[in-house]
Amino acid sequence: MTEADFINETNNIGDTPKVPYNLEAEKAVLGCMLAGKNYLATLLPLLNEGDFYAARHQIIFKAICRLVNERKAVDALTLADKLEASGQLEEIGTMAYIDELANAPRILENAQQYAKLVHSKAELRQLQQALQEVTALLQKSDSAEEVMDSLVSKLLQIRKLSKDSGLQAIWPIMDETLAYLQEIDKSGSRFRGLKTYYPSLDLAYGGLKPGSLNILAARPAMGKSALAVNIACNVACLAKLPVIIFSLEMSKQEISIRLMSGINFINASDFNKPPFPQEFWSKVSEAAIKFYDAPIYIDDRPGITPFEILSKARQLKLEKGLGLIVVDYLQLMQSDNRSDSRQQDVSDLSRNLKLLAKELEVPVIALSQLSRACEARQNRRPILSDLRESGSIEQDADTVTFIYRDSYYKEKEEGITENSAVSEAEIIIAKNRHGKTTTVKLNWMPDYTLFAENSNLEAPPEAHSQDFDEFTPDKLSPNFLPPVSSETADTSSTAEEIVPDLPF
Repeated sequence: MTEADFINETNNIGDTPKVPYNLEAEKAVLGCMLAGKNYLATLLPLLNEGDFYAARHQIIFKAICRLVNERKAVDALTLADKLEASGQLEEIGTMAYIDELANAPRILENAQQYAKLVHSKAELRQLQQALQEVTALLQKSDSAEEVMDSLVSKLLQIRKLSKDSGLQAIWPIMDETLAYLQEIDKSGSRFRGLKTYYPSLDLAYGGLKPGSLNILAARPAMGKSALAVNIACNVACLAKLPVIIFSLEMSKQEISIRLMSGINFINASDFNKPPFPQEFWSKVSEAAIKFYDAPIYIDDRPGITPFEILSKARQLKLEKGLGLIVVDYLQLMQSDNRSDSRQQDVSDLSRNLKLLAKELEVPVIALSQLSRACEARQNRRPILSDLRESGSIEQDADTVTFIYRDSYYKEKEEGITENSAVSEAEIIIAKNRHGKTTTVKLNWMPDYTLFAENSNLEAPPEAHSQDFDEFTPDKLSPNFLPPVSSETADTSSTAEEIVPDLPF
């Protein structure tokens, strides 16, 4: 019986389309494994059972792994004994075939190349299977979106698995780490992750790490949606990275109005005072054109699930890349696995968002409500136990950040109205897996739904009417908007860094 006949019989492939494989490479790599411990140590992390196409080679590889796990020698004799003990020796073609592998033509120095060739053929088979499954789905599905989501999901999963290198010894890891630190040293940047372009926040976070889940929580009306939108705008307009905003609370029109209001200092209340004068349209047009090529994508469908978020994010990452995901907000999402317990649902949601961040290797900012417990205390500043409906949010999150504005409670309960259109906001980093916990002070500008960082920020004149000449951005302190462009701005991040062009 020829090798091809054996494969057809063992794998029962019959008349199915020809699939990619290289039997000689499989034989060579198994023969190298039988040549000594050094080759075993090199090859085992590079391969798995499914990489081998021939069923007999899968059986042999699995037996070799069992010998290694049992701390036994690996050679032709011990392998044959192991296969005979498990009743599989006849399945692979008797002892003669093991001797054939041990004496197969190969160059031991090329062992890793043999392994890479075997693995590459396995990836091609995975692609072939994925395309066949999608084609089958295409025949029975009426939804183009379902088919596209399935295809994108399968392709990303194959690509992710292809990057996995298995176990590695510590020295190669150290070597890579030293090279990585040298790159950081040359760049002068302190950050290993995505910048928010709030200097103090970036210093505290060290940048938002790829694969991290970052919870931004506050009581209603504290400005958590505004801060998340500000950060998303900074990432898209300054870092030029695609951003997705999944907004379960605000409509896409509301988000776009906030973006225009903040970037061009248009009083948010003026959007609700038609008929609009010509000055208003001039400011709005000027603001809108700044987002002409901004890679910001918004999905405002209610009740979206983690699976739907993952599908849309996968698709965008595959087509254009992806820098940041914003979910506003956690408690409005629907779990893919609905239960009778809302606490269990929220736990499932936070866990899935963390898994989503890890799979796509991008930071996720998820907004969350807080319970009323903080308002019942004398000190109303939020603490971790105030996270609403689930303690697992704290557990799953890499960072937990709260927003607290004392002026909000003064205005609400004591009837004290701030004379200034700018008030102080405390950004409390209560959990930080990659750094310290601290409190950062930002300036809250409610007229423009805008957070800004500057200790010397001058309060802008009140601009609550249609008198658009009363306030312009050039009346802000020079320290707030530096006279530099995003092209010439220093990309290194220091505590004194001010964001170019954008006010947030």
